[in-house]
Amino acid sequence: MTRLEAVNYILNHAMGIRPVPALDTSGPSSAGDAERTLVEAERSIQASGWEFNTARDQEIVLNGSSKAALPADTLWVESAEGDRIIDRNGFVFDLDTQTDVLTANPKVNYTVLVSWTNTPVVVRRYIAAVAARMHFERWGNKDPMRLNVLITNEHQAKADATRADNRGGQVNVVQSASAWKFRGGRSSGTPFTTY
Repeated sequence: MTRLEAVNYILNHAMGIRPVPALDTSGPSSAGDAERTLVEAERSIQASGWEFNTARDQEIVLNGSSKAALPADTLWVESAEGDRIIDRNGFVFDLDTQTDVLTANPKVNYTVLVSWTNTPVVVRRYIAAVAARMHFERWGNKDPMRLNVLITNEHQAKADATRADNRGGQVNVVQSASAWKFRGGRSSGTPFTTY
Protein backbone atom coordinates (compact mmCIF):
# COMPACT_ATOMS: atom_id res chain seq x y z
CA MET A 1 0.00 0.00 0.00
CA THR A 2 1.55 3.27 -1.12
CA ARG A 3 0.87 6.56 0.65
CA LEU A 4 -1.42 7.55 -2.25
CA GLU A 5 -3.34 4.28 -1.92
CA ALA A 6 -3.73 4.94 1.81
CA VAL A 7 -5.04 8.45 1.16
CA ASN A 8 -7.51 7.08 -1.38
CA TYR A 9 -8.57 4.40 1.13
CA ILE A 10 -9.31 7.15 3.66
CA LEU A 11 -11.21 9.28 1.13
CA ASN A 12 -13.26 6.34 -0.11
CA HIS A 13 -14.04 4.63 3.19
CA ALA A 14 -14.46 7.71 5.39
CA MET A 15 -16.02 10.16 2.96
CA GLY A 16 -17.22 8.20 -0.08
CA ILE A 17 -14.99 10.37 -2.31
CA ARG A 18 -13.52 9.04 -5.56
CA PRO A 19 -9.77 8.31 -5.71
CA VAL A 20 -7.37 11.17 -6.44
CA PRO A 21 -4.50 10.80 -8.92
CA ALA A 22 -1.84 12.49 -6.76
CA LEU A 23 -1.05 13.54 -3.21
CA ASP A 24 -1.73 17.10 -2.06
CA THR A 25 0.50 17.05 1.02
CA SER A 26 0.26 20.68 2.09
CA GLY A 27 -2.81 21.64 0.11
CA PRO A 28 -6.30 22.54 1.36
CA SER A 29 -8.03 19.72 -0.54
CA SER A 30 -9.76 16.67 0.93
CA ALA A 31 -6.72 14.64 -0.15
CA GLY A 32 -4.44 17.00 1.79
CA ASP A 33 -6.64 16.68 4.90
CA ALA A 34 -6.67 12.90 4.53
CA GLU A 35 -2.88 12.76 4.21
CA ARG A 36 -2.39 14.91 7.32
CA THR A 37 -4.71 12.56 9.22
CA LEU A 38 -2.68 9.61 7.89
CA VAL A 39 0.58 11.17 9.17
CA GLU A 40 -1.01 11.76 12.59
CA ALA A 41 -2.23 8.14 12.82
CA GLU A 42 1.13 6.84 11.57
CA ARG A 43 3.05 8.64 14.31
CA SER A 44 0.59 7.58 17.01
CA ILE A 45 0.59 3.91 16.02
CA GLN A 46 4.35 3.68 15.59
CA ALA A 47 4.85 5.33 19.00
CA SER A 48 3.26 2.28 20.64
CA GLY A 49 6.32 0.26 19.58
CA TRP A 50 6.47 -2.65 17.14
CA GLU A 51 9.19 -5.16 16.38
CA PHE A 52 10.09 -3.31 13.17
CA ASN A 53 10.75 0.01 14.91
CA THR A 54 11.94 -0.90 18.40
CA ALA A 55 15.52 -1.58 19.44
CA ARG A 56 16.27 -3.21 22.78
CA ASP A 57 19.34 -3.22 25.01
CA GLN A 58 21.20 -0.67 22.90
CA GLU A 59 24.25 1.02 24.39
CA ILE A 60 24.36 4.69 23.41
CA VAL A 61 27.94 5.97 23.31
CA LEU A 62 28.47 9.37 24.93
CA ASN A 63 29.64 12.17 22.65
CA GLY A 64 32.43 14.66 23.46
CA SER A 65 30.02 16.60 25.68
CA SER A 66 29.17 13.47 27.75
CA LYS A 67 25.69 13.40 26.23
CA ALA A 68 23.96 10.36 24.74
CA ALA A 69 22.36 11.33 21.42
CA LEU A 70 19.32 9.28 20.47
CA PRO A 71 18.59 8.24 16.88
CA ALA A 72 16.70 10.74 14.73
CA ASP A 73 12.90 10.42 14.99
CA THR A 74 12.97 8.70 18.39
CA LEU A 75 9.39 8.40 19.60
CA TRP A 76 9.99 6.72 22.94
CA VAL A 77 12.92 5.68 25.12
CA GLU A 78 13.35 3.83 28.41
CA SER A 79 16.34 2.52 30.29
CA ALA A 80 17.16 -1.14 29.77
CA GLU A 81 18.68 -1.09 33.26
CA GLY A 82 15.86 0.43 35.31
CA ASP A 83 17.10 4.03 35.41
CA ARG A 84 14.57 6.86 35.12
CA ILE A 85 15.27 8.48 31.75
CA ILE A 86 13.44 10.33 29.01
CA ASP A 87 14.19 11.83 25.61
CA ARG A 88 14.84 15.54 25.95
CA ASN A 89 15.79 17.41 22.78
CA GLY A 90 17.22 14.25 21.21
CA PHE A 91 19.42 13.28 24.17
CA VAL A 92 18.98 10.85 27.05
CA PHE A 93 17.94 12.88 30.09
CA ASP A 94 18.36 11.38 33.59
CA LEU A 95 15.31 12.27 35.71
CA ASP A 96 17.06 11.46 38.99
CA THR A 97 20.03 13.78 38.43
CA GLN A 98 18.04 16.22 36.24
CA THR A 99 20.74 16.39 33.56
CA ASP A 100 21.61 15.13 30.11
CA VAL A 101 25.34 15.14 30.95
CA LEU A 102 26.01 11.51 31.86
CA THR A 103 28.93 9.64 33.41
CA ALA A 104 28.50 6.31 31.58
CA ASN A 105 27.05 5.02 28.32
CA PRO A 106 23.35 4.33 28.99
CA LYS A 107 21.77 1.07 27.85
CA VAL A 108 18.31 1.81 26.45
CA ASN A 109 15.28 0.49 24.62
CA TYR A 110 13.87 2.90 22.07
CA THR A 111 11.24 3.22 19.37
CA VAL A 112 11.77 5.28 16.22
CA LEU A 113 9.49 6.59 13.49
CA VAL A 114 10.11 4.46 10.38
CA SER A 115 9.36 5.80 6.91
CA TRP A 116 6.11 4.74 5.24
CA THR A 117 7.87 2.58 2.66
CA ASN A 118 9.87 0.75 5.34
CA THR A 119 6.81 0.05 7.48
CA PRO A 120 5.41 -3.47 6.99
CA VAL A 121 2.41 -3.53 4.65
CA VAL A 122 0.11 -5.06 7.27
CA VAL A 123 0.92 -2.16 9.66
CA ARG A 124 0.36 0.36 6.84
CA ARG A 125 -3.13 -1.13 6.38
CA TYR A 126 -3.77 -0.72 10.10
CA ILE A 127 -2.56 2.90 10.00
CA ALA A 128 -4.85 3.61 7.01
CA ALA A 129 -7.82 2.03 8.81
CA VAL A 130 -7.22 4.14 11.94
CA ALA A 131 -6.78 7.26 9.82
CA ALA A 132 -10.02 6.53 7.94
CA ARG A 133 -11.95 6.31 11.22
CA MET A 134 -10.26 9.47 12.57
CA HIS A 135 -11.00 11.35 9.34
CA PHE A 136 -14.63 10.25 9.36
CA GLU A 137 -15.06 11.38 12.98
CA ARG A 138 -13.69 14.81 12.05
CA TRP A 139 -15.27 15.41 8.67
CA GLY A 140 -17.86 12.71 8.00
CA ASN A 141 -21.61 12.99 8.03
CA LYS A 142 -21.78 10.98 11.28
CA ASP A 143 -23.54 8.01 9.67
CA PRO A 144 -23.49 5.38 12.46
CA MET A 145 -23.49 2.48 9.97
CA ARG A 146 -20.39 3.79 8.22
CA LEU A 147 -18.70 4.42 11.58
CA ASN A 148 -19.40 0.81 12.65
CA VAL A 149 -17.85 -0.48 9.42
CA LEU A 150 -14.78 1.72 9.94
CA ILE A 151 -14.39 0.53 13.52
CA THR A 152 -14.73 -3.11 12.44
CA ASN A 153 -12.14 -2.59 9.70
CA GLU A 154 -9.80 -0.94 12.20
CA HIS A 155 -10.12 -3.79 14.71
CA GLN A 156 -9.48 -6.41 12.03
CA ALA A 157 -6.47 -4.49 10.70
CA LYS A 158 -5.07 -4.14 14.23
CA ALA A 159 -5.47 -7.87 14.86
CA ASP A 160 -3.71 -8.66 11.57
CA ALA A 161 -0.86 -6.23 12.34
CA THR A 162 -0.44 -7.52 15.88
CA ARG A 163 -0.41 -11.13 14.69
CA ALA A 164 2.24 -10.33 12.07
CA ASP A 165 4.30 -8.36 14.59
CA ASN A 166 4.18 -11.25 17.06
CA ARG A 167 5.31 -13.71 14.39
CA GLY A 168 8.18 -11.45 13.35
CA GLY A 169 9.60 -10.75 16.77
CA GLN A 170 10.70 -12.26 19.99
CA VAL A 171 7.52 -11.84 21.99
CA ASN A 172 7.87 -11.96 25.74
CA VAL A 173 4.64 -11.23 27.54
CA VAL A 174 6.48 -9.72 30.48
CA GLN A 175 8.15 -7.21 28.15
CA SER A 176 5.13 -6.55 25.92
CA ALA A 177 3.50 -3.15 25.45
CA SER A 178 0.47 -4.37 27.43
CA ALA A 179 2.64 -5.42 30.37
CA TRP A 180 4.52 -2.12 30.14
CA LYS A 181 1.21 -0.21 30.37
CA PHE A 182 0.07 -2.47 33.24
CA ARG A 183 3.24 -1.57 35.14
CA GLY A 184 2.38 2.09 34.72
CA GLY A 185 5.07 2.69 32.11
CA ARG A 186 7.88 1.31 34.25
CA SER A 187 10.44 -1.14 32.89
CA SER A 188 10.39 -4.64 34.33
CA GLY A 189 13.51 -3.76 36.35
CA THR A 190 11.75 -0.95 38.23
CA PRO A 191 9.82 -2.16 41.31
CA PHE A 192 6.45 -0.76 42.23
CA THR A 193 6.43 1.79 45.01
CA THR A 194 4.33 0.62 47.95
CA TYR A 195 2.78 2.96 50.48
